[in-house]
Formats: sequence, C-alpha cells, structure tokens
Amino acid sequence: MNVIETIKARSSVRTYDKEAKRDYTLLESKIAIINSTTGPFGNQIKVSLVKSTEDSSEMKLGTYGMIKNAEDYLVVTCNQESNVLIDLGYLFEEVILYATSLGLGTVWMAGTFSRKHFKDAIELKQDEILPIVSPVGIKSERKSFVDKYIAKPKTHVRKDFGLLFTDINGTSLEYDKSIDYMQALEMVRLAPSGMNKQPWRVVVDGNNFHFYTFAEKRGVEIDLGIALNHFDKTMNQLGHTGNITITPNDYKDNYMFTWSLEK
Repeated sequence: MNVIETIKARSSVRTYDKEAKRDYTLLESKIAIINSTTGPFGNQIKVSLVKSTEDSSEMKLGTYGMIKNAEDYLVVTCNQESNVLIDLGYLFEEVILYATSLGLGTVWMAGTFSRKHFKDAIELKQDEILPIVSPVGIKSERKSFVDKYIAKPKTHVRKDFGLLFTDINGTSLEYDKSIDYMQALEMVRLAPSGMNKQPWRVVVDGNNFHFYTFAEKRGVEIDLGIALNHFDKTMNQLGHTGNITITPNDYKDNYMFTWSLEK
C-alpha cells in the first residue's frame, strides 16, 4: 500500500451500493493483524466486522439517517486505559486506509450512531467501551441528501499548511515537497477529524515533532491518533523511523506527544 496515495484517495463515504459484490477476505486478515497489535502507547483495540444478514438493516443498526444502504460495519471497542483513544485512532486509521486501498468506502463515526444497537450486535463486554464505528462497502455513484448538502468536500475544509505547522520560534512553515517531513505534515493536514475541525498543531524542533491540540485535550485524542498515524506511516514510507514519546515541554499549552527521528 502506498500510504501517501492512499491518504490522498481516502474520502468519507456515506452512500453505498448494497447490490455490489463485496469480498472482505483481505480486510479480515488486516483486522486480525491490527487486533493483535499494540498502538504507540501500548494499548490494544478490537475491530469487529459486522456483516449483514437477511433480517438486518442499517436502520436496526441506528445511524440516524446519516448513512444510506450500508450493509456491513466495522465496530471498534477498547478498554479504558491511559492514552487508549490515541492508540485507537492510530490503529483503526490503518484499517481505514487499508480498506481504501482495496477500493472500499468507509467513514469515521463517533456520534451519529446508536451505541445500544451496535453493542448488542457485538455483545460488548462490561469493561469495554465503543467509541467508533464505520460502515464499509462499495461507494454508490448516486449521492444521498447528506452527501450533497451536508458533507462538504474535504478540500474545502482543510486548514492552510502554515496555520497548522510552525517552527520552534512560532513561524508558520511553508510547504516544500522536497523535504520529507513536509510531505508527512501534509498527510497530517489531510487527515479526517471530528467535524473536520483539525484540532492538531505541530511544532517542528529539529528532528523532533511536537504534537498539540488546538482545542481542549478531552475528546480529541482519537483525532490526534489519526494524525499521528499519517505522520508516522508517511515518514516510514519515505525511509525514516521515529520514537513516539510523551515529553512535556513549555512551547505551548495542550501538548500531546512527540515524534522524534531515530538517528
């Protein structure tokens, strides 16, 4: 999978072709790998593929009209541990991007679904939480009302590069494709987030990349995990590896974590 091209290709899909043939063999193999993997901060998540049956429907799985014709869903659960939602964002985005590379549509859903319905579908354990679901399937060529009038194209809502990324002196960075970490930051800029708020900010300090949240820390951990995945995987594709740590500093408030280039 070419991470950069896949990130560029990914978009939120809310209307599906329920008649299209779907083969999840490769996706299920990827899910098995993710379910046995830990995130950057040592937490595991569980991704379940809930497939349709003759007596099931999207209405029973309660998406309040936001999703049309979805037959199958990815349901993500985890235990309540420190930094688990960052790990969830990091790990599940890997599933989302892999699905994209297979030609499958998805969309992150954190609020517009009935947790009770999905909890029942996967038999949620008492010590687990269910923060995220995503429909999965083949994108329909016909757009729903939601797609046409509510969901804006991602290019219309992404913030300018220099607003999101600065150097250690607070000077806005200008995008330069010839610099590897700039490409990785651009992939962060393209990352999905709740209501497309892009709550992340990154301060570049030599070989250290300090991630912050522009909003309050509570409620944005998943978004920061997605952003971290895009940065880390893009740097890996470009031949660089890094360490991910939490090393508080005084650059600005709402510090989250640091990606440091391995020498």
